[in-house]
Amino acid sequence: MNAAWAHGPASPHAEPGSTAAAWLPDPALTFPEAFARRVALTPDQPVLQVVSFVGREPQARPFTYAALANGVHQAAALLVRAGVMPGDTVLLCVSRADAFFSFLVATQVLGAIPAPLPSMADLQMQSYQSRLRSVARDAKPRALVVDDARARQAVADALEDGTLGVVEVAELDGESVLLERALDWGCRPEGLAFLQYTSGSTGEPKGVVVRHDNLVANLRAIIEGGRMDGRDAVYSWLPVFHDMGLVAGLLLGVYLGIPAYVAPLKSFVYRPDSWLRAIHRFRATFSPAPNFAYHLLAHRIPESALRELDLSSWRLAFDGAEPIDPRTAEAFIRRFEPAGFRATSFRPAYGLAEATLAVSFAPPDAPLRCDTVEREALTARGEARAVESGSADSTTLISVGRPVPGHRVRILSTDDGRELPERHLGEVAVSGPSVTPGYFHELREGSAPRTELRTGDLGYLAEGELFIVDRLKDLLVVGGRKHAPADVERVVGSLDGVRSGAVVAFSVRGSEGTEEVVLAVTPEAGADPVALEATVQRAAQEHFGFPPCVVLVRPGALPKTSSGKLQRSACRARYLDGTLQRFTREPTPVT
Repeated sequence: MNAAWAHGPASPHAEPGSTAAAWLPDPALTFPEAFARRVALTPDQPVLQVVSFVGREPQARPFTYAALANGVHQAAALLVRAGVMPGDTVLLCVSRADAFFSFLVATQVLGAIPAPLPSMADLQMQSYQSRLRSVARDAKPRALVVDDARARQAVADALEDGTLGVVEVAELDGESVLLERALDWGCRPEGLAFLQYTSGSTGEPKGVVVRHDNLVANLRAIIEGGRMDGRDAVYSWLPVFHDMGLVAGLLLGVYLGIPAYVAPLKSFVYRPDSWLRAIHRFRATFSPAPNFAYHLLAHRIPESALRELDLSSWRLAFDGAEPIDPRTAEAFIRRFEPAGFRATSFRPAYGLAEATLAVSFAPPDAPLRCDTVEREALTARGEARAVESGSADSTTLISVGRPVPGHRVRILSTDDGRELPERHLGEVAVSGPSVTPGYFHELREGSAPRTELRTGDLGYLAEGELFIVDRLKDLLVVGGRKHAPADVERVVGSLDGVRSGAVVAFSVRGSEGTEEVVLAVTPEAGADPVALEATVQRAAQEHFGFPPCVVLVRPGALPKTSSGKLQRSACRARYLDGTLQRFTREPTPVT
């Protein structure tokens, strides 16, 4: 065996004669170097599987390591022709997984900096232009790769830079362009692997600098923490520009040497049950998604869609990227246990782009753990005092597990930064090799790289497990008491007549100078708006002790990030400037 490869944890259940070639590369190798070794050792091994749907049934188009390497060479030639030099930034607005991979790795091996972004296929034109404009101000790109010809005008309008080189993905599939020199796959571990632009759920997108050593460390932490080996297979419909879709959905399988089935985002948007059908068809074992997707499947999929489904292969169902509702976990497990889904397969997870991706998740086969705590003690004194489930004035949170291998989580006081003991609420701080050095604009201006990440999230530890409460900057402070908006949104979102996942809580300065809570709520179809408003006000008063301002809004009016997260700050801004679209009941027709 080549000395540059180190066998991963022994697999007691690996099939004899398996050709999966799931070997963990030497941790000193960067991702491009590890990929090049796989190309040399197992060129004909199918690894990336690009999924499409013919009707309801998924079909996979396999790409071998050799085919992917050919794509990287071709992409590199196109980038060089567009004027890309070492140190330049390249925006990747590509949704097709194989093309995205080719341009990502090609940019890396050219010594340039890839910055994944949504493509025209993922966002409406207005949102597309807005995101490009904000990112371009930060990244100052030399080139942009697009998969839709209409994006040319969007680029011109958004960037207003005639020197920008534009490459269309169609050129990758057309006439070959030869690179005049051989590719050098070597990359410095401390070099930039990519810029991960944050979703903007709390403000303008920021470019997180992800180094090559950060990426490899996080891939290995997920693999080790999830006890992954040659029997595993990945399925993802998450967009490849998003950190979870990029790291866990695309790169992990290519790095480990296991099948990575990657479907377009629209497959889930148009047919949510396509996710389950693909897991059944491809016998996927690892498939991550945000909480809203699990909620949608648990509550909206008809019984007819469950027939003949076998989900017994799915052992790592990561739920992350947004607050996790314990009721979603319970509902999903209950709904799909008859199809072979195991309760221990549901894995709540916590992570963020500033830590590359994963920070913590429950280990395989560990039971789900929920913690019911006294709301008054939590909000008034920052103490997570456990009480019996169902107790009055309580809230229930779900454990997102222990830190991934090689990483540490501390809880710090929001007042003086000292480390707090267990069951005390504070800011979550993360250290370890996956923690990125900082934001692109800050490092470019000379800021020192960080060694510990203060996440801006509020949480606490209990028996070594992490519980996330909310974002620190989003806290609602009413009458001197702090309330987690996620807690308020969960309570209101459970009321009859409220559309699932369509509640946003934020505070504004009232006419008398005090903070007032606004609840933007989307009613279910057919709900009585007058009765619903009264119900929401009563629930907020009973559970939290404050009378909110309830604003009923139209379906789709609540602003979201490109990855589907509700944006509290943008919702607040629209409320203040009067552009939040209010709900209006259609007049009753006269007969």
